[in-house]
Amino acid sequence: AQARFSRQGQITVINGGPGGGGFAVCRSCGHAEPTPVVRKGNKKDMVHKRPGVRGGECSSMLSNRHRGHQYLTDVVELRLPIAMSGGEALSTLYALLGALNTIGISQNDVDGTLRPTGIDASPALILFDTVPGGAGHARRIVQKLEELVRGGLRVVADCECGEDSSCYGCLRSYSNQAHHDALVRGDAERILERLVR
Repeated sequence: AQARFSRQGQITVINGGPGGGGFAVCRSCGHAEPTPVVRKGNKKDMVHKRPGVRGGECSSMLSNRHRGHQYLTDVVELRLPIAMSGGEALSTLYALLGALNTIGISQNDVDGTLRPTGIDASPALILFDTVPGGAGHARRIVQKLEELVRGGLRVVADCECGEDSSCYGCLRSYSNQAHHDALVRGDAERILERLVR
C-alpha cells in the first residue's frame, strides 16, 4: 500500500440533514429547519419563527442549503494495489478504523472517507485526525500501517456475522450507519488478506 501523509490536509464536513435533503434556510432571519418541508407557496405557509425573538415571525423565502465547515488537520491517503469497488473500499476503510486500538489510537480520534482517484480506478482511503490542527494520529498510522492492516484483518476474520453482511462487532458503528447496507465483512477480509501476504 502507498501511504501519503499531509500535515495540513483540508477536510470539508458537509451536513446534509436528515435523509440528505439539506436544510430550508431563511437568509433574512437565519431560521433553519430540515427539508423536505412541504410548502404550498402561499404567504401563510411561508411564515416561520424568527430565531431569538419571542413571538417574532418572518415570511421571507426559505432556500435549500447543505451546512458545512472546513478545517486543516493531519491526513493520510492510502492507495491500495488492489482493484476495489466503492463498497469494497468502504468496507476496508471501516475495518481499518475498527482496528485503530491495535496501534494505540482511540476510534473517536480518527475518521475516514473515500476519495475518487479517476475513472475506473479504485478509490483512495483517507484517514484523518478529527481535531483541527491534528494530534499526530495520521502520522502514527503511516508508521504502524502493517500492524493496522493486520489488526483490521483480525477485526473482520474473527467476527461471526455473515460473510456477505456486517455487524456492530466488525464494520458497523453509530457514526457510519448511512453506509451499513454497503459494508460487507467478506470484502474487507479478502482485500486485507491480500495486503498481508
